[in-house]
Order: sequence, then C-alpha cells, then structure tokens
Amino acid sequence: LALGNATYLHFGVGMVQMLKAGTPIFVLLTLVMLRLESPSMIRTMFVSLITVGTFITAGTTPQWNWTGLTLSLGAMITEALRVGLTQFLLRSCKFSVTEGQYVLAPTVSLALLVASLTIEGQDVLSIEALSKVIEYPHLFLFAACLGTVVNYSSYLVIKSCGALSLKVVTTLRNIALVVYGAFVLGEPVTSSQGAGYTLALVGFVGYSYYSGAPAGGKVSNYVQVSPSQASPDNDHERKS
Repeated sequence: LALGNATYLHFGVGMVQMLKAGTPIFVLLTLVMLRLESPSMIRTMFVSLITVGTFITAGTTPQWNWTGLTLSLGAMITEALRVGLTQFLLRSCKFSVTEGQYVLAPTVSLALLVASLTIEGQDVLSIEALSKVIEYPHLFLFAACLGTVVNYSSYLVIKSCGALSLKVVTTLRNIALVVYGAFVLGEPVTSSQGAGYTLALVGFVGYSYYSGAPAGGKVSNYVQVSPSQASPDNDHERKS
C-alpha cells in the first residue's frame, strides 16, 4: 500500500492503473510457489498476455521515471505476496473474513504507521498535517469506512474465487481510472500505450472466459457425488 501510494508522486492516475495491470502475473507466480493454485495452461497464457501488454505500456510511456517504475514493481510484488498469504489464511486455514481481518489488520496498520513515521514524520510535523484530521473529521471517517468496505469485499472475493481472480477483476476498475485520467485530468496517452493496455485487456477477457472452465474443456453442468454423500434415493450425478 505504501509503495503503491508513493507511485502516484511520479506518475499520473492513468499511468499507475496501466502499470497495475501487471500485478496478476506476480500473483500467479506467488500462488504457484506457495502451492495454493495450479492454473491451467490457457489461464497462464492469458495472464502472461496481461503482463506483456503492461510492459509495452510501461516501456513507451512519455513519463519514464526509474524511481516511479521501481516503486510500482515493488508495489506489485508485495501486493502479490499479501493476497497470496491472505488466500492461504482464508482458504487453506479456513479462517472467516472477519477472523482474517482480526489477524491481519493490526499488523498492516502497525507496518504503515512505522513506515509513515520513519519516512514522513518530520514533514507531518512541519506542515501541521495532523490539524487537517481535526478540521475535517467527517472526511477522514468516511475514508476509513470506505477502506473497511473495500477490505471486506476483497477478502470475500479471495475466499470465494481466489487471489488471482481478485487482481484480474480489478482490471475493470483500472479501466475507468485510465479513462478518467485521460479525459478529465488531461493526462497524455500515446498510441503505443493504448496498444499495450488493449493487449492487457484482451488477456483479461480471455482469463475471465476460461477461469470457470476445467482444463479439459467446457464447463460441466453436473458434479459427481461421492458414495458417502449420495442419498439412498439418488446415488447418481446431481445437477450443480
């Protein structure tokens, strides 16, 4: 979160969202290393397509900045580790969403507090930034409530669909922010950037289409019931 926010100091809103499209490949690698998922070849191909499109976008940006790109890369790697470990907690360890928040939220808050005090502590005191909290308490409270809703929603998606699906689906949100940055904030978007981002979106559509299908073919409307689960009146396949 800290690295992702710092990226906005070097790039515009649209550019940051284009770079975030590369997060799924890091999430995929993390889940494979943690042995939490074994994706099919077709899904891996589409995630790789998202990454290639993101690299094209980053390599052709007129706002080229090594510091910004390094921060963005660090944000993607740490985010992949975060959602991968969250999936382990929620799905492998069978934690509920509330239990997951109870365990992870204090650690995340403490880490951000330490980083903020270390890097920005002097600046906060010199410009009296804390006075803004007292001046506009309703805005900070509203932001905190929105953050809580986002965290709960993200945990629900990770628990039901997995971390990789969460990061791919957020591409839809990123599209809206890219459009907002280009048309409202007037941020420049070159044709090469547009082509790279379009390639990433093709990968997103392909992943979404195949994510519900097994490796061997189309999605089945039936699931096999084991003998221990079958009732005396129905020991064959049940419709899912």
